[in-house]
Parts: sequence; structure tokens; C-alpha cells
Amino acid sequence: MVHGTGTRIPVVVLLILLTVVMSGIAAGSPEEGASIQASSQALESENIQGTGLENTSVSDGVSFVRLWNRLYGGDRDDVLSTVRKTPDGGFAAIGYTGSGYGQVTGNHGLHDIWVVRMRSDGTMMWGRCYGGSSYDYGSDIALARDGGFVIAGYTMSDDGQAAVNHGGFDIWVARIGPGGTIVWKRTIGGPGDDVPSAVIEDSDGNFVIYGETKSNIFGNHGNSDLFVIKLSKSGSILWKKCFGGTSWEYSPCGKILQRQNGNYVFIGTTSSTGGQVDGFHGATDIWMGEVSRTGNLVWQHCFGGTGYDGGRGLALDKTLDKGIVFGGYSSSDDGDVKANPGNSLWVVKLDVSRNITWQRCIPGVDIYDIAQVSGGQYILAGAGCPAPGGGCMKGGTDGLMINLGKFGVVKAKRCLGGSGTDLVQSVVPLNNGEFVVAGTTDSTDGYGTGNHGWRDAWIMKWRIQPA
Repeated sequence: MVHGTGTRIPVVVLLILLTVVMSGIAAGSPEEGASIQASSQALESENIQGTGLENTSVSDGVSFVRLWNRLYGGDRDDVLSTVRKTPDGGFAAIGYTGSGYGQVTGNHGLHDIWVVRMRSDGTMMWGRCYGGSSYDYGSDIALARDGGFVIAGYTMSDDGQAAVNHGGFDIWVARIGPGGTIVWKRTIGGPGDDVPSAVIEDSDGNFVIYGETKSNIFGNHGNSDLFVIKLSKSGSILWKKCFGGTSWEYSPCGKILQRQNGNYVFIGTTSSTGGQVDGFHGATDIWMGEVSRTGNLVWQHCFGGTGYDGGRGLALDKTLDKGIVFGGYSSSDDGDVKANPGNSLWVVKLDVSRNITWQRCIPGVDIYDIAQVSGGQYILAGAGCPAPGGGCMKGGTDGLMINLGKFGVVKAKRCLGGSGTDLVQSVVPLNNGEFVVAGTTDSTDGYGTGNHGWRDAWIMKWRIQPA
């Protein structure tokens, strides 16, 4: 994230840079297309105790079975930020593309928001580009219960489908039909950068967008704030609110979810010591809050220590205790953070009163998403290498998935990639221990075999089963 003037760094680029830092010396602060078969690899079962590219560890007799691996793209950068399952058993994903050939058609400019619709086996049904002549990036996609999707991204364009720009990057949100046709769209923003990281449909059928803003139209408290915007089914703004303190709040890979009580819980990062931020530990903290249906802040909480701590993944526990599980990064070894050997992935389970019931630090890796797959088990998606000394990395950075059991016990880990840079940014749980992960790779070997161009959008389906 760039907190000064100038062009904002795309989130995926920031993730690559931060992952390299986290795996190295120290943590830094904070439309319808033809059906085209995607590249694939055959169904295969892989025991996670392999070596080299497959070098992973096991602590509870668990295997990852890879069901398929697919790449999508054209001649340039193609990235997936988020994947969601669809009622027909397929998938929908969002990201961005700089390509104009191959599987990408209809690009409007430098980078376009790109939505890809897939069948249950991962083959591509259609892909559609949205945007203008400048830079447009897709952050998140959510299913709409009456069919189709809502997509959220950010744009610097003032033409094409973006039409207007208020300054810097603006929020661009659109309701699209099942085939990708735009139903409605709107641009929201001010003179600074306004960037969404998440969008959901709530229990009333409205849409809630979450992200960060440097504009004053939201009632900012400091340099940058976190925002929550609630839209009606037709795209009208019902309310918009800013949350934060006197310094920086930011949300690359931040999440927002709706709880059973109808309120919304978000996760991000703060460096503030005043305003709405209370209990700050030092440097940066993971900042979590709950917002009512009407946009009022119900509670907030800082988690971390005196080092750099940042929030990303968020999941609501579906077991009887109804708690919250969150993940992020940490360089602290004090305050809330226990037994941290260094720059680590930090995953925490909270009870309904926000007390920490368990936590786990995993050094040398980074997290971008977390999902509950069954019972008390979770899949973490990220990048890096879980082995000291980088033993499992075949390239500069590998994608990574980790299976956590109850109480945060690491049951299995796997590095994913080839000789290039590989990131896994999104995970979605399915049934029977199956799940899908999505991200990007510039590798041309290993999991990147069949790469179309610079970087390809990348999606894989896996199953967890006893070894």
C-alpha cells in the first residue's frame, strides 16, 4: 500500500513484496466470452511427505489429494484475488488482467477487472472484462441470491464502464447477471484513494462493501480510515461510515462478514492511538470491530504486541461456540502474541467474548485467507515456506496452504508452485473435506506448466483425507 501521493501499488504486487520481506529479513509496516478449456493437470493423489516442490510436513496422518489444477490467462498479467462457489457446483472468481489475447477478450485499457466463471471441474465457461482506459482492479465477488453476482473493485479510469473518477482510485461496484452482463454500476469516492477489499450480500439482500479510504467524504478520522458502505439491492447508498483513529488504518486482504446477530465484523490493521482505536500495543496492530446494521461501531479491539501485526483472514466459527478465527502476520513476541520465533503467520481463535482461546505462530509464511472446512478444522491460504531455511521453496515464493485442527494444531502444510513466484490468495470450502484455492503464478514449470503469459490466474481443487 502506498500511503503518500502517486499511483497506488496493486494489492497483489504489495503481497508479493511483503511475502518476500516476511520470508526474509524482517517484516515491513504496514462481459460474455466464448467457452474455452483451461489448462489442466490430471487427477492425482499426492502424499504430503514428499520432497522438493512437494516438501511438506504432517503431524496427524493427513494427506492432501489434488483433484485438478488449472491456469487461465493471456499474454500479460492475469491475477485472481477471490474465488466463490456457485449453486450449480461451479465457481466464480475475480481479479484483474492486462492481457488482450488468449482467454482474455474485451480488455478496455491498461488493466481491467476480470471475472471468470467456471464449471465444477474448473473448465472456463466465460470470462468478462470491466473497466476503462486506465487501471482497474477487482477485489471481491459475492453471489446474489436472486441470481448473478455483485463485484467490487477500484478504478482510476474516467471513461468506459467507469465513466467518472473523483480522484486517485475510486470504488467501483457493479451488479452483474448470471452471464456477466452489467445490471447496475456505480463509482464511489473522493479526491484520495478509496479501495475496497471485500463485499458481501447480507441477510436482507443488501450489499456491504469494506475497505480503506484516504478521502474526506466519508468523515475520516486520520490519514486513512477503514470504511463500510451499505448498498440496497438496486445499488443505492443506504449509509457509509468511516472507522479509525488519528493515524493509518488499512485493509489489504481485509475481510468483513455478517454474524448471526445481523451485525458485521471486520478485520484490518491500525497504527493509531486515538479516535475510535483503543488498546493499541505498538508499531501496527490487528484491528477488529463490529458494526451494527445501521452503521454504528458496536465494539473494537486491538490485537498484537509492540512489533508489526496486521490482520487479513477472518472466519466465523460454525461450531457450537460461535467464536471468531482470524489470521495475519506478526513480528511481536509480547502483548497478545505468545511464543513467536520471528516474523510469523499468526492465527488466533476468539470466544464469543473476544477472549483468546488458542493461538499459533508459524514462522516464515504469510496468510491471505482462512476458511473453516469442517468442524473445528481450517484451511489457511498464503505464501512462503513452512520449513526453516526455505527447504520447500522451488522458486522465489511459493503458494501455501495449511490445515489446522482443533486448538490450532498444524495437521498438514503444502507449498505450491514452480520456479517462479506463486501466491495463493483465496480459499473456499466445499463438501466432504474438499476445497478450492485461487491465486496467481508466473512459473512455467511445476504447477505453472502451461502458463499463457507473464502471470496466469491459477485455481486448484483439493481434498483432505486421512493418509
